[in-house]
Amino acid sequence: MSRWTALLAALCLTMGASCKQAEETRSKEPVSSPESSKPSAPDATTASANSPAGEPTETQVTVATFNAGLARNYVPFVDERLPAIIEDLNKLDADVLCLQEVWETSDVKAIVKGVKSSFPFNLRLDSSNSIHARTSGAPSCGSEDLKGLTVCVNENCATASDKTGCVMKKCGTHFLGLPSGCRTCLAANVSKPLTQIVSTCTSKGVSLGYDGANGLILLSRTKFEEVNNTSLGSFLMQRAILHGRVTVEGRDMNVFCTHLSTPVSEVEYGGKYESWKAEQLAQVKRAIEFVKEHAGSQPAILLGDLNLGPANTEWDVEAEFSDHFQLLLDAGFRSPYTESHGQCTFCAIEALGAEGSGRILDHALFLGLAEALFLPERILERNIEVGDRMKVPLSDHYGVRVEMEMR
Repeated sequence: MSRWTALLAALCLTMGASCKQAEETRSKEPVSSPESSKPSAPDATTASANSPAGEPTETQVTVATFNAGLARNYVPFVDERLPAIIEDLNKLDADVLCLQEVWETSDVKAIVKGVKSSFPFNLRLDSSNSIHARTSGAPSCGSEDLKGLTVCVNENCATASDKTGCVMKKCGTHFLGLPSGCRTCLAANVSKPLTQIVSTCTSKGVSLGYDGANGLILLSRTKFEEVNNTSLGSFLMQRAILHGRVTVEGRDMNVFCTHLSTPVSEVEYGGKYESWKAEQLAQVKRAIEFVKEHAGSQPAILLGDLNLGPANTEWDVEAEFSDHFQLLLDAGFRSPYTESHGQCTFCAIEALGAEGSGRILDHALFLGLAEALFLPERILERNIEVGDRMKVPLSDHYGVRVEMEMR
């Protein structure tokens, strides 16, 4: 008996409901896509080995997503948090894991090596060479423009753990008084030492952060049978989507990993769309096309920090581009986490520079799995000790894990 069957049986006993009623309740679960609601058939070997003749087998798949927040000078305590992140990822019970905001090559190597015993297969897209397409050759900032800001940062923020927050609080007047293109270059190079930022922005016009890296890693316990990727049109930070097809218990699963754009209030939007919101809308539409193009009639799972989500007043959760989230639902995706949970995944964690009400930005969305049962949860909630006994979480985001059973 699977844990799902046991759960239904327990509900029958404790709530006085008949198993028939429980099955009727199960059958009323929302259907994600009329065109592709039936999961792929199990292969003959799996069926004959694990179930009586003529009965469908149960396939259990667990997926997870986590924005690690390894953004130096933007999210504090990267070096202190990284070993704890690797430790907890190794303990994570998941078949496939999508990571975001692993921007720097050294951090990518540390994670891939550190979790290899748990997730021996990884998929990445090296988009760093795209930085050349975003370098104009002309300086973004004049040397005189940056003098006031440089003095202020050196005097007030040289040792701050949250350098970006410190700059905006104590040197914001200097920063906001700079030309738009100069502010964009400074923001794009935020992870670097101040002297290097000044050198870069006074010698050439760079507008993509982290040298054009997209920050994505798709990790798997089993090998990828097929891989695809594409870059998404974006300003300031490179955005992309990864696709890996894996086989779990004889079934093909198409898993997609992405991280969509979000408004950066300190930087005026300068991309090819009308606004930050219009850019994200284009990315959502392209992601839907990409998923359906590569998954076809097979089940698909979309993981990542989508920087969008619905409101939940009970948990004081604000909406973030909720119309974009609805667009995904209208395309046939299901969101087990938001259907049964209301807790924020990006919360007001002051120690890591986050303020205001929480939001649900991190998602595991399912397409073509109408008959599946889902068990979603928020994960990676541990606090660690840094500095002078300060307690901080592993990231400014919590992860989402969904265990799925399908017949």
